[in-house]
Amino acid sequence: MTPKTFAGLALVTLIVAAASAYGVVNRYGSSDASSIKALRFPDLAGKINTAAELSVQNAEGTVVVRRTDAGWRVATSHDYPAVDATVREAIIGLSQMKLVDAKTKMPERFSRLDLDDVTAKDSKSRLWRLKDSDGKVMAEVLMGKRRYDLGGGEQNGIYVRKPGELQTWLAQVKLPEDRDSLSWIDRKIVDIRKKRIKRTTTIAANGEALTALREDPEDEDYVVENLPSGVQLKDRWQWDVNGMGLTLTGMQLEAVMPLALTGKDFSASSVERAVVETHDGLILRLAMLPQADDTNGPWLVTLEAEVDLNAKAEPSGEGPDRIGTPEEVQKEAMDINAKVKGWAYQMPESQLRSLRVRLADIKAPASGS
Repeated sequence: MTPKTFAGLALVTLIVAAASAYGVVNRYGSSDASSIKALRFPDLAGKINTAAELSVQNAEGTVVVRRTDAGWRVATSHDYPAVDATVREAIIGLSQMKLVDAKTKMPERFSRLDLDDVTAKDSKSRLWRLKDSDGKVMAEVLMGKRRYDLGGGEQNGIYVRKPGELQTWLAQVKLPEDRDSLSWIDRKIVDIRKKRIKRTTTIAANGEALTALREDPEDEDYVVENLPSGVQLKDRWQWDVNGMGLTLTGMQLEAVMPLALTGKDFSASSVERAVVETHDGLILRLAMLPQADDTNGPWLVTLEAEVDLNAKAEPSGEGPDRIGTPEEVQKEAMDINAKVKGWAYQMPESQLRSLRVRLADIKAPASGS
């Protein structure tokens, strides 16, 4: 998100700030008035283009989001890309935060509003701090409990307090969730829908492979490709085979780390793999292994995209279901690689189960056994 992105919003926000501040005599922390409708940060609207860092501290740690030449990055998650729209909502929200009602000044009651100092025992507050590129603090506020009964369109209520002051306030504002780093990270890895998927191959650590094939994008079911002669399948085999590859529909991370920090060798023969091919030629290669010894615990996954230049599919559809042109697929593969290269994604085993289906899982027991 560049200064140009904010240009139009800055003007609108500045007008809102001026209108809200007009006629307000008392500012934050210096008034006992029960309702004043003043902007908490009246000078921020004209400076939002210079915002360079947003940190949110709670009792468990601090999340830091910084602006770079490539966009906003979550510095405390190895500079993984943030969701620009979420950061933009946060900064614009701070600039438009209105103080609605003065609340308690009694420290013993701060905990009822989740407004204890962030370092206090059992604190549930979150300390938001916005800085410019020179490290100067542009806005700083303790956030407490949220309220959803104020009306005002998309804006809701939240209890706030300026660090170091006793006065607490109910403020009206629209802000994103701020629970942890995942609130700011772009969690989506890829989103490949079933209609596009032609073939999914799961490969066990011992090299055993199982392939599900769907020749026509309009077909509902997959078939097992190259099924060994004489092998009988379980009654529910179709359910299991149809699910192969659906992990890539809205695939989301639980955590992320640079590949170099995992201590894992994803090129080793013991790594489980999967290959997902689309009708329009996109090929995704996944390598998977448990993060620890427990195979039921979290797994680490790497991805790599390439293109089958010989794919022949008629472009059709719109959105995520679209079967694309060769040019569209080439760009898609490049975009995926630019995003996933060098990263390992943590995912629950349950989310990867459909990419770990084996022939033994769908084969019927031998007669008489």
